[in-house]
Amino acid sequence: MAKKAGFITLKEATDEFKRKLIFKMLEKYYGNVSFTAKKLGISRNTLIIQIDKIKMHKEVKMLSLRMGRKRRKGFVAKHARKVEKNLFKEKIYKFQRSFLKKALRYMKANEVKTAILLKIHRNTLINKVNYLNLNKYLNDVRTKRREDALAGH
Repeated sequence: MAKKAGFITLKEATDEFKRKLIFKMLEKYYGNVSFTAKKLGISRNTLIIQIDKIKMHKEVKMLSLRMGRKRRKGFVAKHARKVEKNLFKEKIYKFQRSFLKKALRYMKANEVKTAILLKIHRNTLINKVNYLNLNKYLNDVRTKRREDALAGH
């Protein structure tokens, strides 16, 4: 892992967050991939693709075997079929927002240095800042940096 002062790349951090979220949800719903996907607000195929991307086949298989088929069926039958809308995307959005805030604060709102730290292109960082509604936060950090610089002189 590429670490610098406690930071890993945005992709690595997001993948780790997805891994923990998916495992936690699968554990909660006894390894049932279909039911977990419904609760996350994504399709079953999307969940399987995410499991492929973050390479957690062994964990899913072991969890599924550990929980047992009868127990899973009984659990799913008891629970309401309410589907959470875009829970997966919403949680990833919140995580990335928090992660980028920390990185921008650490690099004192310097976009070039933050992009290098996270191993992404500067334009990708700007697009992420716009997508995650961090423009105001970025401007606040820049203003504070300028005020600190002026106070130092």
